[in-house]
Amino acid sequence: MAAQEIRQIISVLTAANDGIDYLADNGITGNEYLVDDILEAVSACLTHLESVVFYAGRVPDATQVLNYIGKLKSENCFAELKPLFDAWFEDVVVLLVSDKYHKKLLPNSFHNSVDTEFFYYMEFVKKTSFEGLCQFAFENLKKIKEQNEALYHDLTVKYRGWYFENNVLDGLNGVNNSLLINRMKVLKSRVADFEWFYGRLCDYRSKNVLNAIINNWLTFSTEGIAKAGDNIFPGNFDLDIIKYQKDEVFVDAGAYIGDTAASFVNTYGRNYKRIYTYEISKETFAVLEKNLAPLNNVVNNWKGVSDKRGEMYLNGVAGPFEGNKLGNNGLYKVEIVPLDEDIKEEITFLKIDVEGVDKEALLGAQRHIKNEHPKIVVDSYHKLADIVDIPLLINKMDRSYHFYLRYPPSELSFAMAYCIYAV
Repeated sequence: MAAQEIRQIISVLTAANDGIDYLADNGITGNEYLVDDILEAVSACLTHLESVVFYAGRVPDATQVLNYIGKLKSENCFAELKPLFDAWFEDVVVLLVSDKYHKKLLPNSFHNSVDTEFFYYMEFVKKTSFEGLCQFAFENLKKIKEQNEALYHDLTVKYRGWYFENNVLDGLNGVNNSLLINRMKVLKSRVADFEWFYGRLCDYRSKNVLNAIINNWLTFSTEGIAKAGDNIFPGNFDLDIIKYQKDEVFVDAGAYIGDTAASFVNTYGRNYKRIYTYEISKETFAVLEKNLAPLNNVVNNWKGVSDKRGEMYLNGVAGPFEGNKLGNNGLYKVEIVPLDEDIKEEITFLKIDVEGVDKEALLGAQRHIKNEHPKIVVDSYHKLADIVDIPLLINKMDRSYHFYLRYPPSELSFAMAYCIYAV
């Protein structure tokens, strides 16, 4: 929205406010036309706001204001109207001019295809019922079966149990399609959060990845995610986002066999201060220790990370396996620690990939995050809602973070193994 438009809206609403004051002082009789003018002006401003503000759902509600203005001809309700109008007017001004909200304002027509695509998805989700969204996704799954039997087999058979959160995609004749249903639930209920996240993403590579994820959820098409896939840099170390820093203190939560820590050293060199690794499987941990033995200043921990200290059980297999996770019962007990308690020195770089307890891991490191602003990379695909919950949580801890989204191609492509960066 241009500055001239903002000034015009504020000017019109200021005139409406003055008109209400005039009517309160001079009465309605003989000034009925002014009530109509005020009602028309406020309604026009509201309509214009809803047409150009990207977060249309965040435009301050004017229902009560309009109702009381409409009653002025028949009853004296200035005492009720004036504080309501003042509060609403103030909210509109804040929406229009505050730095906090300026990214929510976009012109009527978008200037590139990426913004247009995202806006189309959001408008479609807003206007379509939950049942309609489920039917739309189901019809697209039917098209895939008709047009690409191999892809349909991958989606419903090969990767049936790879979708995390116990989500399943049995297919057209199956009894359990919870993946489809739960994706639509997240999309439908979190539109405002998706819009917020899109507005906070700092480059169009990130925005394109988000579009690809939403498209995949709605259509099961893999074309978008194939194009959005990024394997330029090894591991999670995108050099356009994560710059070299001397004396880095790198924390790898969910370290597996040490491959990410090794990739960190290969990418940035050996001028780090310290590396901390955390791995919950003792069998995997043994491999990790062997792999990282040639490196100096590495602190390996056979522990899990969460928001509080305690013990949980390993769920998975007794051997090196990427998908091991924690539960209330399982193979054996594992110590759980918050990073705020376990690491006393300053953290400069935090990588988290802990199979669905990523938010808890962040909460357990919130002192470090609030006080030290470490670079953060989170593999955020383990829970559907984490695509918005993770950045919202980080933003709540420190509003100065800048967000990026990347999709490194992997064997988990059908589960969308994307990474959120906060720097």
